[in-house]
Amino acid sequence: MKNSCYVIFIGLIALIGCSGHQPELPMEVITIGNYTDSALYVFCSCEDSLPIMPFLKLFDTATASFVIDEKGNKLDSIYCPNYRINAYSGGNLSLKDIVKDNHVFCKNKSIKLYFIKEQILRTKSWNEIYKKQLYARKIILTDSMLVSSKWKYIYYPVAR
Repeated sequence: MKNSCYVIFIGLIALIGCSGHQPELPMEVITIGNYTDSALYVFCSCEDSLPIMPFLKLFDTATASFVIDEKGNKLDSIYCPNYRINAYSGGNLSLKDIVKDNHVFCKNKSIKLYFIKEQILRTKSWNEIYKKQLYARKIILTDSMLVSSKWKYIYYPVAR
């Protein structure tokens, strides 16, 4: 099991780190790798704590034109929001509301990433998550850190 985790991790690093084989992403996007056993939901903010609004949802629903029943009626489809990063996987998170022209508009030129485990979102209301600040980890990234990391961040499990 441990060896397969290392293989997955190396594959994830190759996926995230191979900038020569990936299209150039706009600087309003951060690539996040999740090297844990659980899906994570990532909230990005200028604030020093999780806000009450907007809130993260476990899943999104949308009516898609290609999802129909036997009578031709459109059905709702359920999908994962883009701020959900699966276990041992990676994803891109939009920062368009707080980053423009490669610069962070937040106070102190830093953004905060709040990582919330899927289990918390499944079992707690957003109001409870907000009141108790039930995030697994908060990361502060400055303008210079984002540039030096080429707008990438990898979330590792906490060392025991």
